[in-house]
Amino acid sequence: MAPPDWERIRADFPVLRREIDGRPIVYLDSANTSQKPEPVIEAMASFMRDGYAPINRSAYRLAAAATDAYEGARAKVARFINAARPEEVVFTRNATEALNMVAQSWGRANLSPGDAVVLSHMEHHANIVPWQMLASEIGIELRFIPLTDDGLLDLSDLSDLLDGAKVLSVTAMSNVLGTINPVERLVTAGREAGCMVMIDACQSVPHGVTDVQAWGADFVAFSGHKMLGPSGIGVLWGSSACLDDLPPFMWHAELGRSMRDQWTGDHHRGVQLHDLGEAVTTWQVRYGQRAWLRQLEPAAGRGEEDAALRAVARLDGVSFPSSVRLGWRWLRGRD
Repeated sequence: MAPPDWERIRADFPVLRREIDGRPIVYLDSANTSQKPEPVIEAMASFMRDGYAPINRSAYRLAAAATDAYEGARAKVARFINAARPEEVVFTRNATEALNMVAQSWGRANLSPGDAVVLSHMEHHANIVPWQMLASEIGIELRFIPLTDDGLLDLSDLSDLLDGAKVLSVTAMSNVLGTINPVERLVTAGREAGCMVMIDACQSVPHGVTDVQAWGADFVAFSGHKMLGPSGIGVLWGSSACLDDLPPFMWHAELGRSMRDQWTGDHHRGVQLHDLGEAVTTWQVRYGQRAWLRQLEPAAGRGEEDAALRAVARLDGVSFPSSVRLGWRWLRGRD
């Protein structure tokens, strides 16, 4: 497979045409947030300029077209991560909200004092703090998978950590070390222990092919701004059965059939319970513009790793913090 044409790809990013102090920008903060290519910027501007309308609530032509685009974006995201059905894709404001949705809604409904939740020492705070809040409020126990000296998950005592646990919630790829975790192995271990399993895929979805069905987790969370999309958009994927059983995280108008009804939940299922709809319509519609990213798969993931390995090879003798050294020792070990 031919490597990506990096110069052509670079030309798609307007910000990279700028210079600072007479030098071209070299952007190395994509683990935090990615820059946006011209097709994504133009698609968002086009929707705001030429076709903005509410979704799933009006019958006139602009609204129907917006609804079609919105649901089309959901279907594209479902295909992108190999979800079984578009209805398994819930749009959120970001991955933090998706993780909180599960911790707060599923956790409050299913966890009791003394129940154990297993995390890891490489988690983003968005996958730690919500569970810490539950620990302080209802008395759950938090356990952590430690790290090896090379920055990998130390899975030697995983079965003991999972013994009696109710939840396993871990990242697929570290935002600090870049460590790629064995998701399927972790999910299998969690399943065998009887855990609900959630995967934070914010770093992994932009950098490799994602197959949520192969992973076999209950929930997967990721965001748009780390994968060429705008801020204000994220995804919670869950199997249909899991979403049906997930209590609403935020109450909104679509959950009521009439002003006189008392909400029971009987007439809402899955994505209807959780999608916030119009609040972030522009972002969801444009999140479906995946053609730009599709042209990079799967060559981009391999190209990224090759570029990283070349960069790491030039770092000998340079002093860095210990966490960074762990990351490049792990990467060099993969070569």
